[in-house]
Amino acid sequence: MARNPHKAALTRRFVGDVKEWNPALADSLLRTALTMKIGELEEAVGGLSKPDKMPCNAFNLPAISTCKVGSILARKEGTVCFECYATKGRYVFQECIDAQERRLSSLDSNPEQWAACMAALLRKKRGKRATHFRWHDSGEVRGPNHRDILIWVAENAPDVKFWLPSREYATWKGTEERIPDNLCVRLSAHMVGVKPPAIEGFPTSTVGWTEAPAHCPAPSQGGRCEDCRRCWDKSFVNVDYFPH
Repeated sequence: MARNPHKAALTRRFVGDVKEWNPALADSLLRTALTMKIGELEEAVGGLSKPDKMPCNAFNLPAISTCKVGSILARKEGTVCFECYATKGRYVFQECIDAQERRLSSLDSNPEQWAACMAALLRKKRGKRATHFRWHDSGEVRGPNHRDILIWVAENAPDVKFWLPSREYATWKGTEERIPDNLCVRLSAHMVGVKPPAIEGFPTSTVGWTEAPAHCPAPSQGGRCEDCRRCWDKSFVNVDYFPH
């Protein structure tokens, strides 16, 4: 019988949060990281992902095993995570799986070095694709330590605009005043066709919500962002996506 990659992905277990995090150590390591070459920095962080749709680079992790809420929703029909796109298609190619595991290992083995090298890498990159960045075209924020690491990276790469979609409401609640201006944490609705969560201080996203004030134009643009940057813009309080 042929193996079903989507069902195989659903058997993964949540790996938990990054175990420890010392921002003062990351501060000191950043000075050295800024002297490293781009290729060295990319290797240190496990590499970046390059989604075809995106106008920029991204960073992804294994789906389901880094999605605490998503791993539950993925088994429930009618949720945004049901038959998750990140457990199908190119995401089940061995090359992609290996890259995601490499990024996860890099983050977990030395989070301070990873953070310093990621901030340095994003500061050093040049060109049109270097002005914006997406966290997690697959995978999720795994807990408070992981959350704080990503906030630190945004603070130390201030010229980059970051977009971070998340369903981990509890992880972000109460942190709105800590989010730097260049980081757009967009909390995602769990169910298809329903209004977004109401958590003060955070913009949101939905899938198939007909009353949404703004819709993603990608379906009419060959599946690409093109010049649209709504997802990175906090002034768009909600962005709705076509089911995919």
